[in-house]
This record gives sequence, C-alpha cells and structure tokens, in this order.
Amino acid sequence: MKKTFCCFNIVTVIFFSLLAPNSFASISQKIKPGDTLYSLLKRENFNEKQVRKILVNSPLPRKYHLTSGDLYQITRDKGYREIKLHSPYGNTAYLFWSRGSEEAGAKAIEEKYDVQIVKAEGYVNGSLLAALTDKVGDQRISYRFLDAYVHRYQLNKVLARGAKFSLTYEKLFQNGAYIKPGEILETSLMIHDRQVVRKLVRFPGGASFIDPAEPQLDRSLYAPVNYQSISSRFQKRRFHPIKRRRIAHLGIDYALPPGEPVYAAYAGRVIKKGRSRGAGIYVALRHPNGLETYYNHLSSYRKDIKVGDYVGNGEEVGKVGCTGYCTKPHLHFAIKLNRTFVDPLKFVRTYPFIGKYVIEKQIAQSNHSKNL
Repeated sequence: MKKTFCCFNIVTVIFFSLLAPNSFASISQKIKPGDTLYSLLKRENFNEKQVRKILVNSPLPRKYHLTSGDLYQITRDKGYREIKLHSPYGNTAYLFWSRGSEEAGAKAIEEKYDVQIVKAEGYVNGSLLAALTDKVGDQRISYRFLDAYVHRYQLNKVLARGAKFSLTYEKLFQNGAYIKPGEILETSLMIHDRQVVRKLVRFPGGASFIDPAEPQLDRSLYAPVNYQSISSRFQKRRFHPIKRRRIAHLGIDYALPPGEPVYAAYAGRVIKKGRSRGAGIYVALRHPNGLETYYNHLSSYRKDIKVGDYVGNGEEVGKVGCTGYCTKPHLHFAIKLNRTFVDPLKFVRTYPFIGKYVIEKQIAQSNHSKNL
C-alpha cells in the first residue's frame, strides 16, 4: 500500500473534544452488533429522561441501526456526557449530550477532517470484496469500490481469477485519530482483459463515479440523489431484513443520511403520493418516455406537490427518510415499464441532473486530452 501524503506519524484513539465545555479527554469506542441509538445511550449511562429528550430531537430515526465496528467518541466528566457519531457520508456528525440529571439534546454538526491520500492495489483470488478488504483494512471502502461499477457490471459474473485492481482513496483523521474512510478518488479493475477506470467527480452537494470515456447518453434517467451508494440492488429473491424471509426487491436502495434531497429522475407528472405500511411516505411519477418512477421511505415529500402536478427534470420531490419497512435511512427507487418493475441500474445514470454540467464538462475535457 502506497501513501502519497501522510498527515500523522502516530494514530491514537484518545483526543480532546472541542465541543465539550472544557477540554475533557474523549475516548473512541466501537459500535457493537445490533446497537441502536437507544441502546448506545443507555449503555453510556444516559438516564431515561435524557434518552427521551435526545430521541425527540435526534436527526436520526429512533430505530436506526448503527454499523458494527464503527467508532464513536464518548466524553465524560462530572455532570457532563457527550457522544459523537460520524456519518459515513460527507462531513456530517451527530452530537448527543447531557448536562446534569435532566438537560439533554441532539444535533447534526459539520466536522473538519485532516485527509490522508492512500493508494492500494492487488489481485482477485476468490472474492473481490475480500481481496479489497485485505488490502485496505476497511470493508466500507471495499463496498464503495463496488459502487463505482455497479451501474454497468455484475462483477461476480465478469471478473476472472487474478484480475488486477487498484484504488486511490482518502482516510480522515481528527487530532491524530483515524475517524473514518473518506471518498475513493479513482479505481481501476481488470474486466474482460482491460483495465476499466472510474474517477470520482465532485459537484455542489454530491459526487459520482464516471467512466471518463462514457457520457452515459444511453441512460434515459438521472440519479435521484446526489450521492450514489447502492446498499441493495434489484433482486427477484432477497432476504428481507424486517420480514425475515425471501421476497422480491423490485428496486435499488440508495443509502443516505436522513434529510438528503430526492430528485425527479426525469420530467413527469405526479401520479401518486401518500403513505403506506411498506413504502412509508412515497411519491410516484409518470414520464413521457413511458417509464414510471417510485420514491419510497421518504421522511417527507415536497409540501406543495399534488397528484397531477408537472415536475421538472431534477426538481426536488422529497427528503430521504426511514418510513415504512425500514431499518436505516435510504431511498428505495423503483421503475415500472409497461406496468412491470424493471432493474433501475439499466436505466439510470451515475449522476443526478444537478451534476450534469460539471460531469459532462469533465468527460469532454478527458476526451479532448486523449485526442491531443
């Protein structure tokens, strides 16, 4: 593994909280399997009244399942207690605190990190996920690598044994302590005897992986969110995390923090909106190209949106949430063609309409450089 820039020589799990009223020592702990925000707060000795206040004000859903193994920071002092969770997306962190026996609160905050750029490469001898994790030591980076290719390839079907991979990615630190992985900046993977490259392009509010040589003009829809992290793909038989049995998963899930904007994937008219037991709060659109798109598990839809309204390409229709059958905030995005649900990954681009001009400019510049 090659490091192109290193901010620190020693990584320690003890650092000082800038958010506490004084400079109390904070200690990093690991999330345990099955943890929820409620169980974490109780384990860290928040009393029931404090927990209730925090859950009412929390930007996270009450039943939000934390990721086992992730770090959180706990600060303790006489009459003061603070927990800080770091979102896997962007620079958002969640702060939960108490003072005295009754005062408590919660809020989302923007964090600043020191960035270390790391390069790694290896070969696939079995599972790509296992090979990646062996090299980078963090499965979250491995899954993010898969996001770069999921729109074009089913990797389990196209990878040959011994396929070479490489990646350049970020590791984020605060006060010398490793907090979480940042973004993957570039990937390369041997598919069908050629190295297929993906590059990250950032635009206001988000980022997407692109193939510098492929403008994706064959895709009729734009991504409905700013950040494309696929947590579950279209499957005819998937083990349902709530119903505990195998049922069809007729869409794709974009994993995102609550409150992130959800956009119309194409211009169209609202044909349904409301709330159901399974889909939670949802909106459905019908488009001139014959497709229908469905946006499920929203925390809310746009207040002024009504059935029959025309919605422009890339207009916001709602916010990411965790309503209905849901364990973590995400957007379940589905497409119907001729009244039948189809795999969205065959229709949707890797970037939203809001990122169109930045990404198309990047692709044009890349193609121009190759032609010089």
